[in-house]
Amino acid sequence: MLENISLAQIGQLINFLLAAAAFLGVVSGYIGKGAKEISAKVSDHEHRLSKVENDLSHMPNTETVHQLQLSITEIKGQMGIMAKSSEATERTTRRVEEFLMQKGR
Repeated sequence: MLENISLAQIGQLINFLLAAAAFLGVVSGYIGKGAKEISAKVSDHEHRLSKVENDLSHMPNTETVHQLQLSITEIKGQMGIMAKSSEATERTTRRVEEFLMQKGR
């Protein structure tokens, strides 16, 4: 079977194989370049994700925020009671002041 192949055919086969090897080299280089770019992007995303995870780990969770809301509501109620008590104290102080001023005449 090999004895039927001419030198011209062997030359054509070698040229084809060299062209195929060159093409594969170009494709491999292109893919390698793309892989490097993707690797750089993935590395950047990993860094950014780590930063976000770190930031989130220092933030309160849903339960903590809910507890803060309840505490703020309780404080608002206590402040309302204190305001009413303060108003009553102010009225009493004014009455005492008026009494003392009238008594001093």
